[in-house]
Amino acid sequence: MTLLFKKSSRIAFVITFFLCSSRGTADFIYPDSLSTDGGQFNASFPVENLTNESLTLATDTISATAANSGLAYATADPPAGGYPVTVIVEFNSETDLSAFYLWNNSTNATIASKGIQDFTLKFYDAPGGATGGGAQVGADYSETATEGPTTGTYAAEQFVFESTYAGVRSVELIITNNFLGSSWVGARELAFEGRNSLADPSVTRVLVYLVGGQSNADGYGIASELPIADQAPTPEVRFYHGNGGGESPLAAHEWVDLQAGSGSKSGNAGGFGPELQFGRDVHARLGAEKSRIAIIKHTVGGTNLYADWIAGGDASTSGDGAIYQAFQSTVANGLAGLVSFFPNAIIQIEGMIWHQGEGDVNGGEHNNYQTNLTNFIADLRLTYGSELRFVIAQLSNSQWSAGDATKQARCDVVQAAQQSVADASAYNGMIATEGLAPSASGGIIHFATEAYLTTGARFAEAMLRLPITDTDGNGLDDDWEITHFGTKGQSPGDDSDFDGWSNQEEHDWQSSPVSANSRPVVTIGDAGNTLEWTPESGRRYYVQQSTDLSAWTTFESFIPSTAPALQSWTLPNLPAETQVFFRVGVQR
Repeated sequence: MTLLFKKSSRIAFVITFFLCSSRGTADFIYPDSLSTDGGQFNASFPVENLTNESLTLATDTISATAANSGLAYATADPPAGGYPVTVIVEFNSETDLSAFYLWNNSTNATIASKGIQDFTLKFYDAPGGATGGGAQVGADYSETATEGPTTGTYAAEQFVFESTYAGVRSVELIITNNFLGSSWVGARELAFEGRNSLADPSVTRVLVYLVGGQSNADGYGIASELPIADQAPTPEVRFYHGNGGGESPLAAHEWVDLQAGSGSKSGNAGGFGPELQFGRDVHARLGAEKSRIAIIKHTVGGTNLYADWIAGGDASTSGDGAIYQAFQSTVANGLAGLVSFFPNAIIQIEGMIWHQGEGDVNGGEHNNYQTNLTNFIADLRLTYGSELRFVIAQLSNSQWSAGDATKQARCDVVQAAQQSVADASAYNGMIATEGLAPSASGGIIHFATEAYLTTGARFAEAMLRLPITDTDGNGLDDDWEITHFGTKGQSPGDDSDFDGWSNQEEHDWQSSPVSANSRPVVTIGDAGNTLEWTPESGRRYYVQQSTDLSAWTTFESFIPSTAPALQSWTLPNLPAETQVFFRVGVQR
């Protein structure tokens, strides 16, 4: 069913209902630069805290003579070994830089002057500065700074480059002289202004999905076994991983196009897990011109839930296992970097996929698995949001030798625990792995390449169904069916009230499937420049556009419900005499 609207501008609107890069600026100025003292770097804010979005101070490359004294840079004057002293900062992605900011500052009234005096900046297209193996970008930039005041409020000194340094991954700050001081001289804060080369300010929303677990989450999938078309990266989906096992050849702690290569331990280094197909399938369902999917992965083979991933029970890392702490650090760093790619977007963590449990079977902690997994999910929701969707991969009976009765009995307990946890919340889900082929090289406990594509697809399907309780698997929420029909098992394709809308469509729009007077309605606003409809709490909507009513492009997706207020979506400005059709769909 369609509702067709035409206006004098020849812009046409089709309202239908069904299931389902440009470059821009991104500042890298530190948040503390806005404070009256120019920064808060003291004993409680060590050098590694000198971060903002994708900029990270590489502490392991600071000269030994530039010791951390609670400042961004501090050293004796003259330093041991003499000048120059070099500090290297790195970016997590290629960055275009237009200015440098320096805060020379004193908090000691007995020291008359302090700070960096003469310096040179060298820019490189690879991490690590001159030793990182990359090429220098542009010419050296040399300047003399102004000494910091003895006390009081001051502004950062700005050094604007004559031309933009493009594609920068690291910068060497080479200090050739300090202002004379007492025993040491320092700078309170450093910053760069620039823009991410891949930043897209047009994106309005980003859904982030997390991947955690042990070796089958890390992945034994082999990229060369994929069809040629599937071996290429997927640029529409952003991907970030923490190299949990330490051996991944794919760039870690960087946002890249979704691709294979994040397997991170000996035996599967360079492999892939369920994230590959998961990301592609979620993008196919939710991705749009103004909306993006992003995946953050931190997985380590051989880890368990009873110690490595144990949850402390609150939104801090207190009491958390070492791997869980590393996971949270990866997520935090990934989110910070993601902001630089989509500076105008609302970024939210939507859900997490979890493939783990073998370590608890092998470790004999199977009887505690249900409690530990329940506590882990509760901790995640305290940290990342109460409606975080969480999908579990259930262990397979074929992951242990048929003759290992002890391990199989433990597996039975963990399987039952995973099912109980999945049933405990509408925001929890589970997929099966039974019958999937084992890896030829990774032993029967690990899966083969095709199996990771299968689990990824199953994860995506389960994730996109949440949060509904659907015990009969027909895509309709059990409670909704019972409320309207008195029983489950309805056919989603039927039109029970003969109003032109299927049970599935009425379910997704939350209208009544047994009353012809209750059905989805979308109209054009009085001013002629908005689409309007009555929203339902918990639903999200998307808008598609077409020039021919045949090929449709998703323009914006996961638009949050404004229930109970009337939902309004502003149509984009279009050139005169442009004919474009729009249609609206609903997402759970």
